Amino acid sequence: MSQRKKPKKAGRPQLPKGNAKVGTLRVRFEPDDLKLVTAAAKDNSQTVSEWIRKAAITAAEVQMFTSTLHDAIKIVLMGRESRTATTSEISAEIERSGSYTRKDGKPARVSQINARVRWHPEFEFVEPGVVRLISNCLANRESNGAA
Repeated sequence: MSQRKKPKKAGRPQLPKGNAKVGTLRVRFEPDDLKLVTAAAKDNSQTVSEWIRKAAITAAEVQMFTSTLHDAIKIVLMGRESRTATTSEISAEIERSGSYTRKDGKPARVSQINARVRWHPEFEFVEPGVVRLISNCLANRESNGAA
């Protein structure tokens, strides 16, 4: 009996594990904005996808890794539908995301989060150790030019 070879599939071959991108993001642009993005990509000898990917990652890193503890707490709470979390959950999420580290390189302690929450009016303790974001002042600070 002779073995038949499988017909080759159409399209490009699969990339090795770990090299393939896992998510897609669809973005719509106004015609003038698309021309600008396309020109910027061409100027950098990149495809539009490569240029947008790099620009988006750079913007996300700037926002996430130059924040203060105060901003990092807000980012965690804004990511929750209830805008509420325990100080332990906030500390763990900040450490996991790397959005804030102390000057000694260590993650923020629960006691630091408690102290920060007590002094800022946009946070409140719902009960001991449980924090709620009561206003979205991060967006207000950014729109006013403060960081």
